[in-house]
Amino acid sequence: MAYGELSILQHQVMTEVVRKFPTPQFIGKNMFPEKPIDSNTAVWEEVHGNRDMADYVVPDGEGNIVARLGVQQKTSTVACLKEKKQLKGSTLAWLRKVGTEHTKIAESAVKEELEDLDSRLEFRREWARWQALTGTLTIDQAKVKFSVDYGIDATHKPTVGTAWSDVSADIIGDLAAYKEIMQKDSSEAATTVYLNSTVMSYLIKNTGLKSLMGEQLKTQILQSGSITRVLGLNFVVYDTGYVPAGGAFTKFVDDGHVFMVTNSTFAEEQIAPSTDPKSGYRPGKFSKSWVEEDPAGIWILIELNSLPIIKRVENIIYIDILP
Repeated sequence: MAYGELSILQHQVMTEVVRKFPTPQFIGKNMFPEKPIDSNTAVWEEVHGNRDMADYVVPDGEGNIVARLGVQQKTSTVACLKEKKQLKGSTLAWLRKVGTEHTKIAESAVKEELEDLDSRLEFRREWARWQALTGTLTIDQAKVKFSVDYGIDATHKPTVGTAWSDVSADIIGDLAAYKEIMQKDSSEAATTVYLNSTVMSYLIKNTGLKSLMGEQLKTQILQSGSITRVLGLNFVVYDTGYVPAGGAFTKFVDDGHVFMVTNSTFAEEQIAPSTDPKSGYRPGKFSKSWVEEDPAGIWILIELNSLPIIKRVENIIYIDILP
């Protein structure tokens, strides 16, 4: 069997396969719905809500002229993720054999390698989403260096007065203050706080929360292993993370910060087309394979061009809890 005769290695089939891989249960993905775009430049409007009131006019009088919403247009080149790998020797051996069973084995081996590449892309995308929620996405790698400032105001990146690791910290007062800031600036109520299990342990031990919640604290911990709701805020523990090459496991939400957000859509992930002519310039993931003569082998590749963007920066508060 020639390599090219295996359908899984045709770029149209490969692309559809990688687009159908199940996505890991990333929380960030839910906050950044995908939006296809037709170029490699992401364009978005940073919208600031209007909290002014309408003025009265006399009956049959002319309507008052009102200024347009405060909108600032921003642009950035999308970030390109493109990785490839050479199929291992055992896979090549199966590709050379003839027969239905051999074809299934070869296809399964190719899918496993594609899924590994796809997983790497998905973990990087989730990392980028949580970086965007901090207010700045900075890429500082050997081949690529750039930064996107999303314009989150300093008042939405506060530092608590007493570290939450201190059992006497006024966590209730801090949360109430930040809820008020959110309501004042966005005209929307904060609904959710994202934190990791280390920070959750600070909440469970906090004397003020124990006093406020009483038996309810015990009930919530017994039912779910954590505090789930306080002051009208839902607490979501997110311990998912990644392991960088040569590094240690790192959580997307670190031990020193929490995120407070509203329930409305305030962000999106813009998805651009691949620049490879074989992709047909369709937005989304693209995959292909090719044969290399020396050294002999088959390469497989996945590419995605995307960028997480924040449209309503006043709907996020990024809190430093360990000053």
